[in-house]
Amino acid sequence: MRSWIYLIVAITAEVIGTASMKLAATHFPVAGHAVMYVMICLSYFFLALAVKRVPVGVAYALWEGIGIVLITLVSVLWLG
Repeated sequence: MRSWIYLIVAITAEVIGTASMKLAATHFPVAGHAVMYVMICLSYFFLALAVKRVPVGVAYALWEGIGIVLITLVSVLWLG
């Protein structure tokens, strides 16, 4: 069960890190890059923890698939 929570945290960190790229490019370059790098690093860290129990193919497919859907929603609804 804990591995699935790690996977959810990894997906969330990936979405936040990817969304912060827009902030880094436009309004807050230093803070945006800092948030982006920290969140992407956390995303990989939690993904690595998740694959200890969840098969790699399943974890990666969910991480990428759900991440793409969520970042698309964030970019359309929040970032324009």
